[in-house]
Amino acid sequence: MSLQTKSRRAVHWWLSAIAGYVRLVVRRIIGTLHMGKRPALFRDWQSDRTAPIASVSPPPQGAPAPPRFDPVEAEGTFIGSILLVSMPPGDIAPLLPAGVTLPPEAAQPSYRHPVNLAVGFQRDVHPDGLDLLPGSNYLECVIGVPDLYLSRPRDGFSGPCATLGRLGLNQLLPVILGRVLGMPKVLARIHTTEDSFAIKALLSPARLAQGRFEPFGAIHQPAEAPEFADIVRAFTQPVVSRSIFGGLTFTKFVWYWDMGELQKVEADVRLEGSWGDGHFVRGASAQSNCQGAWRVRVPWTMQAFARPSQSSDLSRSASAS
Repeated sequence: MSLQTKSRRAVHWWLSAIAGYVRLVVRRIIGTLHMGKRPALFRDWQSDRTAPIASVSPPPQGAPAPPRFDPVEAEGTFIGSILLVSMPPGDIAPLLPAGVTLPPEAAQPSYRHPVNLAVGFQRDVHPDGLDLLPGSNYLECVIGVPDLYLSRPRDGFSGPCATLGRLGLNQLLPVILGRVLGMPKVLARIHTTEDSFAIKALLSPARLAQGRFEPFGAIHQPAEAPEFADIVRAFTQPVVSRSIFGGLTFTKFVWYWDMGELQKVEADVRLEGSWGDGHFVRGASAQSNCQGAWRVRVPWTMQAFARPSQSSDLSRSASAS
């Protein structure tokens, strides 16, 4: 074989390898723009029988509320699993935005803080009032940390509040909108079956999380499950994050649990790589480091808050932080 022939083959091999990688990248980018058919996860709960959702209602009188900004509303339905677990402060600290802290009792040696893990299908997410337009459908995996406090009060509010420390989504548009609000959303590859999920980085084989669920028991409303009360309470807290301008911003979610469905699940979930190093197991009878695991279907609305424009004192405190 001549040197010229060997050189041609080498060039052909490199061109084929580059073309294969480009095709892979293009396919993944296209996949972030259009989800196509609904995912396999909990497909039996994806029928269109959810009741119409109400308008955004104010928080109950006396409940802590974030600063008053002009709201931009959105709505959707979450279908997936929620786990209540606990982690040591050292594992939670990297998830918190600057200016947000754990409670004082976190200094105790044996302290473990509650964390909510959620993975599922966000269905028909769209601006409130534009119900005739097609909404976004996407898979999402979230690590949420409730019962946090602000280092400095904002507009008289210091907590409790929550933050979403990790958010992996498989669609580009909700990632962009979330980034505008300061939420650390990232594009990821999320694969699901009827009872499992796996999430990986978009352009690398690095695994971020994986898990399996097995529903059991009766299906009922969340209000009928006292063990779910901690989740309901945590989900009422305003979500705090750092906006793209650097200041703290608040997002208020309203979850319509009275219109939702709830069922216990056996769960086996792992966090890996940049998402942490945790293994959480919940069985039908065995107790473990997971205090509860359920699958839910619940409609929600969201009030997203921009930086305040009329309160100069609040604007200065936010920009100084």
